[in-house]
Amino acid sequence: MMEVDFLSSFGHYNQSKSKLNKNLILARTRYGYGCNLSLFKMGKISKGISENQLDNIKTWYMSEENTNEANETIIASMDKLDIVKLHESQSKISTTLQAMDKNIISLNRLTLQMQGTLLNTLALTRVL
Repeated sequence: MMEVDFLSSFGHYNQSKSKLNKNLILARTRYGYGCNLSLFKMGKISKGISENQLDNIKTWYMSEENTNEANETIIASMDKLDIVKLHESQSKISTTLQAMDKNIISLNRLTLQMQGTLLNTLALTRVL
C-alpha cells in the first residue's frame, strides 16, 4: 500500500502555535469538506476533536493554495498506481473496439445496400 503525505502541504501560518495533533485534525477537516459536512457535524462525530479545533485548523492551515497543493500531491500519487495505468490502457482498447464496431456496422449497411441493388437488378432482368 502506498502512503501519500499530502498533509505536509498544510502548514500553520504561525509555526509556534502548532501543538495540536495536526495530521488527525487536518484529515478530519478535509474529510468533512470533501463529504460536504459542516465543521459542527464533524466535531460531533469525531472522537476527541471539537468543532472549535476543526475551525482553528480551517482558519490557520487551509488556504486555497495549501488545498490545491495537497490535491496535486494526491493526484500525482494516484497517477503512479498500477490500476490507473490499467484503466488508461483499457480505455484505449475500448476506443479502438468502438471504432471497429462502427466500421463493421458501416460494412454491414454497405453489404445490405449492395444485396438490395443486386436483387433489384435481378428482378429487372427477369421482367425484361
